[in-house]
Amino acid sequence: MPWNKIRKLYWFSLVFSVMTIIATLLIYKDQLLHTTEKELGCRLGSDCSRYDYKNSEKIDSLSKPVRKEDKLNHFYTYDKYQSQQTQQDRTEHLKRKCKEFGLNKSLNISKLWKSFFFVNHKYKFVYCAMPKVGCTFMKRLLFVLDGKTQSKNPYSIPAKWAHSLPLNTLQHKTKEDIEYYLKYYKKIVFVRDPIKRLLSAHTDKLASVTVGAWKHQGRPIMKKIRKNPTETDLKCGHNTSFQEFLDYRIKQEESNKKPDMHFDMMYRTCHPCMIDYDFIGKMESFNNDVKYLLDSVNIAENITFTEKFDVKMDYLKDMVHIFLTNINGAKNCGLDFKDCLKIFWKNLVQRNVIPPRKIFPTLHENVARRELIDIVVGLKENIHDGSEKVNPIETISKETMLRIQELYKNDFELMGYEKYV
Repeated sequence: MPWNKIRKLYWFSLVFSVMTIIATLLIYKDQLLHTTEKELGCRLGSDCSRYDYKNSEKIDSLSKPVRKEDKLNHFYTYDKYQSQQTQQDRTEHLKRKCKEFGLNKSLNISKLWKSFFFVNHKYKFVYCAMPKVGCTFMKRLLFVLDGKTQSKNPYSIPAKWAHSLPLNTLQHKTKEDIEYYLKYYKKIVFVRDPIKRLLSAHTDKLASVTVGAWKHQGRPIMKKIRKNPTETDLKCGHNTSFQEFLDYRIKQEESNKKPDMHFDMMYRTCHPCMIDYDFIGKMESFNNDVKYLLDSVNIAENITFTEKFDVKMDYLKDMVHIFLTNINGAKNCGLDFKDCLKIFWKNLVQRNVIPPRKIFPTLHENVARRELIDIVVGLKENIHDGSEKVNPIETISKETMLRIQELYKNDFELMGYEKYV
């Protein structure tokens, strides 16, 4: 074979190989840069084996050097004396109501949901992770405090990793150890307005593109609550209303059916009348309460929050990740990309992330994660305080509200929340 032909064949092979490598990198760029769906791991992170300690190296690599001028703690302004008085008022109110309702019984440790309780031995406290009350942040905070990453900023850990972090729980502790921790360690819990907590659970699990929740909670709601559901409604369970969700919760309690952990009563989850909690935080005052908590156990100096923007980007990234990882599953029940995008857009409006009248841009099905985040951030920047807000609570019938309030009566009374009607 002539030398010129050999040389041409060599260069052709080289160019083809380079192009193949580039194409492969482009196709798998998201898997190279971001975690896979499998890495989401366990729901409550109870000594979860799916988490790999290599993730802590990833977290450290994500942590950028903090400039002095950027070292801004969004929990920094609070009245310490007022917070101390607030804690005293909350704990006294809880004890008074527990006694009034006859709920201050001895704790049966064998029935304790041990995977909800996280232990930090260094600072000697036990934290009950109440679903839908800031537990995604708190688990990342615990991971930092455990010293399992060099980062001091909980927001450097992606929200999608929070529930699979290798944290210490009461899951495999002996009865004697649990009794010791609950007696001598500081006990911490965060609570929330019961109706807003249910709304948050519905917004995250059923009003978002979350195929798993549609299957296990959405489809039963369609079957038992919705009048004249379509075939797609029954197959997907993808568009339940908040009204339908609450009506289903009422039926669950009436039939003594155990609800999903995100929807259960707070008093049944963390047992506030059986455990003598030293600290009761509230979602409504989360920033101040976290700051006071960090000060009260002398760990405020060990935590760094860089910018307020961290908080905004934190949940936006998580929303986009959940949306993109659930599209293929949604197709299996008959929904296409456009259908999923409409659900995603409606969910952003409901969360007040984007203005209600904003027209969502047309997107290609292969939209990149980074591109979608940039689009949502751009839309969010156009929101002003006077923007029209969507409040699904206002759409609930009086009859349903009265019945759900009665079911969650202990949560309202024990945690000091006013009823709606």
